Amino acid sequence: MTHKKCPDCHGTRLNELVRSNHINGKNIADVCGLTLSEVVTFLSHIKDPLAASIIRELTTMLNSLIDIGLGYLSLDRGTNSLSGGEAQRIKIAKYLNSSLSDLVYILDEPSVGLHPHDIRLVKQALTKLKDQGNTILIVEHNPLMMTGLITP
Repeated sequence: MTHKKCPDCHGTRLNELVRSNHINGKNIADVCGLTLSEVVTFLSHIKDPLAASIIRELTTMLNSLIDIGLGYLSLDRGTNSLSGGEAQRIKIAKYLNSSLSDLVYILDEPSVGLHPHDIRLVKQALTKLKDQGNTILIVEHNPLMMTGLITP
């Protein structure tokens, strides 16, 4: 078996009709190739009132990923290419957008392989989850991760 990009869609997996539609000079494949931070900027330039509510929702979801240190990812990146830490942070960001509370979250070493800056972002996200009325249980060996999270 060999893998190669389709000569028609160039690996976007989108048909010509979809690729021919543009908003502010970009089609969906172009937008999916941007980093999450760039997508938020792109969305901020769309001024059509009919799109306002979906842009607000998309921006909220994307900002939760950016806030947890994943702004460099693109939407066209396959999930099989994500590291374990990236996948875990995506799950944390998903929970941040949930209106549920009174839940117990159990995390197994969420700081593995993270830069100290990203550890700070994960801690902020977990604190936000805790402040929403949830319980966070963490199995962790990194002292940087534990400082400031433990409450009596």
